[in-house]
Amino acid sequence: MEKFTGEVKFINEYSFYSNYGYYGNTVYIYKFLDKSSKVYVWKTTNLLFIDVEQEDGSLKPVYPTKGSTLRITASIKGENDYKGEHQILLTRVKLQEIVHREPTWEEKQEEIAKDQIASLKDGDFIWEMPYKQYKMHYSDCETVKGSFTRNESKYGSSTISVIIREGRLKNSGVRGEHYSGYRFVNEIGQHATYRAVSVDNAERRVNKDYPNHEWTLDKVYEYRTDRIW
Repeated sequence: MEKFTGEVKFINEYSFYSNYGYYGNTVYIYKFLDKSSKVYVWKTTNLLFIDVEQEDGSLKPVYPTKGSTLRITASIKGENDYKGEHQILLTRVKLQEIVHREPTWEEKQEEIAKDQIASLKDGDFIWEMPYKQYKMHYSDCETVKGSFTRNESKYGSSTISVIIREGRLKNSGVRGEHYSGYRFVNEIGQHATYRAVSVDNAERRVNKDYPNHEWTLDKVYEYRTDRIW
């Protein structure tokens, strides 16, 4: 068999259960892409990982994430056309090195959350609240990425962390009043919508958030049951 050694991008992974054999097996299909856009496919019952030595000398399996760049060795057992895609079929794949590891979706959410927290200014704060409360009263606010926690209990409630910007909560002088939605449009046709107790409050917020544009009131939305106590 012809040998293959080189760097590829790990682009996808599929798995299914096969009844073949006495006990059956989970079959994995790994797809890779090289720098010349050739597609490589490895169909196997093995997991794709590399053992990395830890500080204590033990080995820990590390599994590459999709989008990562890998250095592999393999044997080429043939070629195939699948749904119009030409594929080079591999066997005996061995992961030699994870050249570049792409962050997972959860890790990306964590990085965004760190940036969100770093953006807090004086008067801003984060409020962890029931998700229903967020949807009813604070859906105009930014939420902390990855903060949604589902509660599977019959009597519990799912929660989410909401960024409350300075001036978003009503002060004692406007409690009992209702919010309206104010949509503004700028000179290049972009829209921004705010919920506030008055158009003046909404105007101050849009001009503070986007000071490099000229905003004019485009539409007013009335909310009938948006009371904050």
